[in-house]
Amino acid sequence: MKMMQRAAVAVGLAVLAVVALAGPANADTSLSWSNFPTVSSEDSIRVTQIQNVAPGSVQVCLHTAVDVTWWKGIEARGWNNGKLQGVYTQNANHGTTCMTFLLSDVMYVELMKAKLFGVHTDMYRLTNATLNQRSGDTVTFDWIRDA
Repeated sequence: MKMMQRAAVAVGLAVLAVVALAGPANADTSLSWSNFPTVSSEDSIRVTQIQNVAPGSVQVCLHTAVDVTWWKGIEARGWNNGKLQGVYTQNANHGTTCMTFLLSDVMYVELMKAKLFGVHTDMYRLTNATLNQRSGDTVTFDWIRDA
């Protein structure tokens, strides 16, 4: 019995070590529009916009390239940090999927992706001030590379 307990503890510690190496679950990397398309050494995300929604609102869309198959998501978070809306892609579902929100309701938008063990991880943040620069626009995030 003690041998099984020791093995379980060893496995648990190994998992914790691997998760720690994967980095924080909430990477707070705030971006500006000039950071696109190469937002990091891992990711390239092309951004396009057209003005076609009501001023004071933004429509956010997510699309992924054919060879980007791991889970991706964009979530609009309110002033209490709670999720208001989200759009997601995974596997053969490459989008385009969209959400529309009032800028006054949203503190930030978080671009997310699956990391080690498929854990959905916050990666890149667009603050309300950054989003306000696109008031009245549909902004499409086309995730074209994920290393």
